[in-house]
Amino acid sequence: MIGRIHITTFLAALSVLLLACAAPEPQPEPAADGAKRPGKWKPMRERQRDLTPEEQARRDELAALGYVAGSQEARSDEIITVYDPTRAQQGYNFYVAGHAPTAYLMDMDGKVLHEWHTLYQDIWDDYIPYLQDAGMDSWRRAYLFENGDLLAIFERFAMIKLDKDSNLLWAKKNGAHHDIEVAAEGSIYTLVTEQHLNPRVHESEEIWEDYLVQLDEGGEELRRCSMVDAFDAAGIDWQSDAKARAKGDIMHTNSLTIVRSDQRPELPWLTPGLILTSSRTLSLLSFVDMDACRVVKSFKGDWFRQHDPQMLPSGTMMLFDNRGLRAQSRVLEVDPASGRTVWEYRGSEEMPFYSEWCGSASRLANGNTLINETDQGRSFELAPDGEIVWEFYNPHRVGEDPPFIATLYDLVRLPADFPIDWARTQP
Repeated sequence: MIGRIHITTFLAALSVLLLACAAPEPQPEPAADGAKRPGKWKPMRERQRDLTPEEQARRDELAALGYVAGSQEARSDEIITVYDPTRAQQGYNFYVAGHAPTAYLMDMDGKVLHEWHTLYQDIWDDYIPYLQDAGMDSWRRAYLFENGDLLAIFERFAMIKLDKDSNLLWAKKNGAHHDIEVAAEGSIYTLVTEQHLNPRVHESEEIWEDYLVQLDEGGEELRRCSMVDAFDAAGIDWQSDAKARAKGDIMHTNSLTIVRSDQRPELPWLTPGLILTSSRTLSLLSFVDMDACRVVKSFKGDWFRQHDPQMLPSGTMMLFDNRGLRAQSRVLEVDPASGRTVWEYRGSEEMPFYSEWCGSASRLANGNTLINETDQGRSFELAPDGEIVWEFYNPHRVGEDPPFIATLYDLVRLPADFPIDWARTQP
């Protein structure tokens, strides 16, 4: 075991209740016998109609089910619901979800080829069960190396590295959260949060301050940049959301991505090595020069509470707009030269699309777009003509009519030539 429980750790753990990607809404209540369900779950989408009183009562009853008693895996035809092999980008799917600290490697048909798993309490002795946002009970993000090693984040608590057999290589209790990027030379970039007093924000109340952090391959910190400092250096007002400041979650930085090449030479500010970040609190995208610890460019559009902006090979940005349409979500492609939206995907009455919290999207090599609708435990691949050519639902469910489904934090498509000779099962 690493470390010992103390009051600072306990208070920090309690503070996490409001600070991961889905803070305000209540979680299902414990059952009458005291059983609870670890992880993060949401009701699956139903037919678009009002529930009868009897159905609502059944739904409330399901919310109180214990995890061990109620969890069940879906049938194969309920996991991969659409698959057109002639149009879908071929490869492997790597994902993490809200039901457990586990990552999966899966083929296009939904067959699990390999999985990794380790519990927080197997590493540290300050485990607090059933925290609202599953920070100790699941992995928010993971990164897979070609040799089968894996990085994973216990949200706002720690980052770990495992080998292909889930043996612990190292563990750093560093407050890592939301995102991981590995640079070409092997260093690791992540977001770290610290709870402390910053008089620029509050004279007497502690805040959660976000940092961009670079680690070496062994998880040791090389450098960091405070997002408060980066905004201040650019003269950008980050204090406009009084409610967020009152709660202490002043920025809620929820992603990072490294600009890896000179994609838009006509934009002199868009240089390799900048880090594109997203502030959920401010609904703001920002490019940060980590060397200078300064924002060099920021964008505010008609998106709201967005997640996961990515730089595309074309030099445009893609982002998951959670609530720009209120009760609908969108995926937007934005031109950084003008801030103008050049492409978007939104759902319809017949095919709803909404994740109030989290969510991600990426452009695949064949031009399709892979979208993760976190709250519905769903990932789908969209062809340029708008047709869904592959669709996956997390197999981990609880109850029925409607079932609760484990949230799908992230799913990435690995190329077909990604080496997996170390996997337990071959495709």
